[in-house]
Amino acid sequence: MNENTLLKISLAISIIGIIGLYFTAEYSSLPEFNSSEIRSHIGQEVMISGVVTNIYSGEKIDKFILKDERYGGIIPVILFKDERYNTTFSIGQKLKVSGEIREYNNNVEIIGYTIRKE
Repeated sequence: MNENTLLKISLAISIIGIIGLYFTAEYSSLPEFNSSEIRSHIGQEVMISGVVTNIYSGEKIDKFILKDERYGGIIPVILFKDERYNTTFSIGQKLKVSGEIREYNNNVEIIGYTIRKE
């Protein structure tokens, strides 16, 4: 095969792969869960929507309390400051957070991976 043909084939396969990744990311999502049953989900990745009720901003982390409007639960969300997120949020703002439920000092919290404003 000549170089021109190989270039066309690799370009076509790359484009198909990028389109496949887009649709996979767009249509796959984490399950939303009942916040009142949070202890039974430790170690799982989840998505939750709610309203910010309290904010703490430290040197290495941001922590906020999210009130789940659907089930009424109150859940602390921890975000480690790095280049992955550059979101500012305020009390009363609606957010959708995905992350892992963890237990720390006998308290359950979500270690946030992504945040979207609603």
